[in-house]
Amino acid sequence: MGRFALARQDGEAVVVPERIDQPAQLIDVADLAEWLLRAGLSGMTGIVDAYGPRRTLREVIDVARDVAGFTGEVVPLSDTRLVAAGIEEFMGPRSLALWLHDPEWAAFSARSTESAERARLRSRDLAETTGEALATRSSWAWTGPAAERGWTGPTSWRCWPRAEGCSDVRVTRGGSALRSDATTRGLLPPWTGPGDTDTSPLADR
Repeated sequence: MGRFALARQDGEAVVVPERIDQPAQLIDVADLAEWLLRAGLSGMTGIVDAYGPRRTLREVIDVARDVAGFTGEVVPLSDTRLVAAGIEEFMGPRSLALWLHDPEWAAFSARSTESAERARLRSRDLAETTGEALATRSSWAWTGPAAERGWTGPTSWRCWPRAEGCSDVRVTRGGSALRSDATTRGLLPPWTGPGDTDTSPLADR
């Protein structure tokens, strides 16, 4: 989502894997959190493979492009060229989201959703998930090459504990709506931070 949104601003092309017929599965973290709370409160027991619907990487990329409003050039690269360029798999820095080239991981995103469906694990529409992901990403500050190219989007940022050595969370106006929504649904305690910014450790909240 971030790549397509940024490319829409700077006019650059977006690199995607050439092999986009590979399976891709994801689930909205809000759906998973809601189900975990409901399962715990109801005393549910048993083994559940918490996966979202089976899709292809092509479907995910197409939806991400549409939601970001990207109409520019897409450059497909083979697994060999991506690996040679030092691109990482699946997630993290210098990675292509959900892309897997290692044959031993081929079935990682092609799991049965039978147990999840029996346990009533809801999975919202992919366009809704990607839309909310884009809105969240737009509340983060951009630094480095993106900012140097004139990105003028987000002005606030959020830092989660134990991520890149971060020990606290700061939510400014860009993230307050997300916090309010989570509070309303009982996922987070009521807001107690001073003004628009709360810098207290998340562990204490």
